[in-house]
Amino acid sequence: HDQVTAAEGAAEDEAMASDDGTGSELICAFDRTLERFAAVTHDHRLRVWSTSTGKLLHSYTHPSHLYARYTSIAWRVMSKKAAKRRRDVIALGTAHGKVVCWDTAGGQVCAELDVGRLE
Repeated sequence: HDQVTAAEGAAEDEAMASDDGTGSELICAFDRTLERFAAVTHDHRLRVWSTSTGKLLHSYTHPSHLYARYTSIAWRVMSKKAAKRRRDVIALGTAHGKVVCWDTAGGQVCAELDVGRLE
Protein backbone atom coordinates (compact mmCIF):
# COMPACT_ATOMS: atom_id res chain seq x y z
CA HIS A 1 0.00 0.00 0.00
CA ASP A 2 2.99 2.30 0.32
CA GLN A 3 3.21 2.15 -3.48
CA VAL A 4 -0.33 3.46 -3.80
CA THR A 5 0.43 6.34 -1.46
CA ALA A 6 3.51 7.23 -3.50
CA ALA A 7 1.49 6.82 -6.68
CA GLU A 8 -1.20 9.16 -5.46
CA GLY A 9 1.37 11.89 -4.92
CA ALA A 10 2.95 11.20 -8.29
CA ALA A 11 -0.40 11.34 -10.03
CA GLU A 12 -0.71 14.95 -8.99
CA ASP A 13 2.25 15.71 -11.24
CA GLU A 14 1.04 13.11 -13.77
CA ALA A 15 4.45 12.48 -15.31
CA MET A 16 7.82 11.99 -13.74
CA ALA A 17 11.42 11.74 -14.77
CA SER A 18 14.16 10.35 -12.58
CA ASP A 19 17.80 9.50 -13.04
CA ASP A 20 18.31 5.73 -13.08
CA GLY A 21 22.00 5.99 -12.20
CA THR A 22 23.19 5.45 -15.76
CA GLY A 23 22.96 9.10 -16.72
CA SER A 24 19.67 8.64 -18.56
CA GLU A 25 16.28 9.67 -17.26
CA LEU A 26 13.38 7.31 -16.70
CA ILE A 27 10.27 8.78 -18.35
CA CYS A 28 7.15 7.48 -16.59
CA ALA A 29 3.52 8.19 -15.68
CA PHE A 30 0.48 6.69 -13.94
CA ASP A 31 -2.94 6.52 -15.53
CA ARG A 32 -5.72 8.57 -13.88
CA THR A 33 -7.01 5.59 -11.88
CA LEU A 34 -3.53 4.67 -10.64
CA GLU A 35 -4.20 1.13 -11.85
CA ARG A 36 -1.48 1.24 -14.52
CA PHE A 37 2.04 2.59 -14.69
CA ALA A 38 3.87 3.37 -17.95
CA ALA A 39 7.59 3.85 -18.43
CA VAL A 40 10.02 4.19 -21.29
CA THR A 41 12.75 1.70 -20.52
CA HIS A 42 16.47 2.00 -21.24
CA ASP A 43 15.97 0.28 -24.63
CA HIS A 44 13.46 2.99 -25.72
CA ARG A 45 10.41 0.74 -25.43
CA LEU A 46 7.16 1.85 -23.82
CA ARG A 47 6.00 -0.63 -21.19
CA VAL A 48 2.80 -0.65 -19.13
CA TRP A 49 2.37 -2.51 -15.83
CA SER A 50 -0.52 -3.19 -13.47
CA THR A 51 0.12 -1.37 -10.19
CA SER A 52 -1.87 -3.93 -8.19
CA THR A 53 -0.12 -7.05 -9.50
CA GLY A 54 3.16 -5.71 -10.89
CA LYS A 55 2.45 -7.70 -14.07
CA LEU A 56 3.66 -6.34 -17.40
CA LEU A 57 0.50 -5.65 -19.43
CA HIS A 58 1.89 -4.21 -22.66
CA SER A 59 5.19 -3.57 -24.36
CA TYR A 60 5.21 -1.21 -27.34
CA THR A 61 8.07 -0.75 -29.76
CA HIS A 62 8.08 2.00 -32.37
CA PRO A 63 9.70 0.90 -35.65
CA SER A 64 12.39 3.54 -35.14
CA HIS A 65 12.71 2.97 -31.38
CA LEU A 66 16.50 3.01 -31.46
CA TYR A 67 16.43 6.44 -33.10
CA ALA A 68 13.79 8.03 -30.86
CA ARG A 69 14.96 9.50 -27.57
CA TYR A 70 11.82 10.13 -25.56
CA THR A 71 11.87 13.13 -23.24
CA SER A 72 8.30 13.43 -21.96
CA ILE A 73 5.13 11.43 -21.40
CA ALA A 74 1.42 12.13 -20.89
CA TRP A 75 -1.42 9.64 -20.41
CA ARG A 76 -4.89 10.73 -21.45
CA VAL A 77 -8.32 9.26 -22.02
CA MET A 78 -9.65 10.46 -25.34
CA SER A 79 -13.36 10.20 -26.02
CA LYS A 80 -15.64 10.85 -28.91
CA LYS A 81 -19.11 11.62 -27.63
CA ALA A 82 -20.78 10.84 -30.95
CA ALA A 83 -19.18 7.40 -31.09
CA LYS A 84 -19.43 6.88 -27.31
CA ARG A 85 -15.96 5.46 -27.48
CA ARG A 86 -13.15 6.00 -25.04
CA ARG A 87 -9.54 5.37 -25.83
CA ASP A 88 -6.47 5.48 -23.62
CA VAL A 89 -3.62 7.26 -25.35
CA ILE A 90 -0.04 7.61 -24.15
CA ALA A 91 1.79 10.48 -25.85
CA LEU A 92 5.58 10.49 -25.91
CA GLY A 93 7.60 13.56 -26.84
CA THR A 94 10.98 13.09 -28.50
CA ALA A 95 14.19 15.08 -28.48
CA HIS A 96 13.66 15.63 -32.22
CA GLY A 97 10.39 17.54 -31.82
CA LYS A 98 7.98 14.70 -32.55
CA VAL A 99 5.04 13.44 -30.52
CA VAL A 100 4.21 9.74 -30.84
CA CYS A 101 0.73 8.74 -29.60
CA TRP A 102 0.06 5.12 -28.65
CA ASP A 103 -3.44 3.63 -28.42
CA THR A 104 -3.05 1.33 -25.41
CA ALA A 105 -5.93 -0.97 -26.39
CA GLY A 106 -4.78 -1.49 -29.96
CA GLY A 107 -1.08 -1.44 -29.17
CA GLN A 108 -0.37 0.73 -32.17
CA VAL A 109 0.73 4.24 -32.93
CA CYS A 110 -2.47 6.20 -33.55
CA ALA A 111 -0.82 9.54 -34.38
CA GLU A 112 2.57 11.11 -34.97
CA LEU A 113 3.00 14.85 -34.87
CA ASP A 114 6.03 16.88 -35.87
CA VAL A 115 5.94 19.94 -33.65
CA GLY A 116 9.54 20.94 -34.23
CA ARG A 117 12.17 21.57 -31.64
CA LEU A 118 11.17 23.80 -28.78
CA GLU A 119 14.10 25.89 -27.69
